[in-house]
Amino acid sequence: MTGLSFGWIGTGRTGFLLASRLLRNGHEVAVYNRTWVHVEALLELGARVADRAVALADQDIVFTTMTTSEDFRTVMLGTYGLLTGSGSAPLAIVDCSAVSAEVSEEVRAVAARRGSRLITAGRPAEVEEFPWLLQV
Repeated sequence: MTGLSFGWIGTGRTGFLLASRLLRNGHEVAVYNRTWVHVEALLELGARVADRAVALADQDIVFTTMTTSEDFRTVMLGTYGLLTGSGSAPLAIVDCSAVSAEVSEEVRAVAARRGSRLITAGRPAEVEEFPWLLQV
């Protein structure tokens, strides 16, 4: 175990597969998805289900797998978004989506102001800097 706490936002096909891998390897994972159907199976694997993205702000690392740039912006910065609470923020947010550079930079700036770091898994420089991304 790493001693880190994990969160996952977006538990559709890709998110489910990756979050379930963490759960099956003994990690505690808190998950959020806008629709319940995508979290039921993760609940059976031991995930803690949050009713809002902001409820995952106390996790050390939060992964995201979103369908669109606007969906990513909403779960990060919209009402009850991960980075909207008055309390803690994750140490790192790892975006595994295909998000536009503009939205990524917007969220990166807000994350930095909150003391968090947005890592975009699809950017080669960041994958080299954080090789553990490939171990999920």
